[in-house]
Amino acid sequence: MSTGKEPHEVDDLDAGWDDEEPDEDVPEEPEPQGLTREEREARAAARKARLRAKAAAKKERRKARALAAAEKQKKSEPRKREAPPERPTKPRKAARAPEELAETQRHAVRRDWIRMAVIVLVVILVGGIGIVLVRR
Repeated sequence: MSTGKEPHEVDDLDAGWDDEEPDEDVPEEPEPQGLTREEREARAAARKARLRAKAAAKKERRKARALAAAEKQKKSEPRKREAPPERPTKPRKAARAPEELAETQRHAVRRDWIRMAVIVLVVILVGGIGIVLVRR
């Protein structure tokens, strides 16, 4: 060392730090962890009171809605009439004669054959067009 002092004579920079000890007569207070039991109970009671008030308000709103719906339903109830209006009735047709029934059935059979003939012609025509287009 350049100062010319022996290593045991060099001033220790950390001198005094190691010998500091905490005062033994002052006990350390533990830091409070969270709320005390009384504070927790008070908060729980306040929360229950808020929830009860909220539920009561909700119940009142439901009751008011139900009353409003009942009033609306009363207003929209159909009024009962004493007697419904009479409708004019058409005279019923007399039963058809067997000859008329046979004639209408013949017309129905004829219409069926005509429909079938038209369908067959359309299928043949479409098939022919398809064959012509495929051969090109």
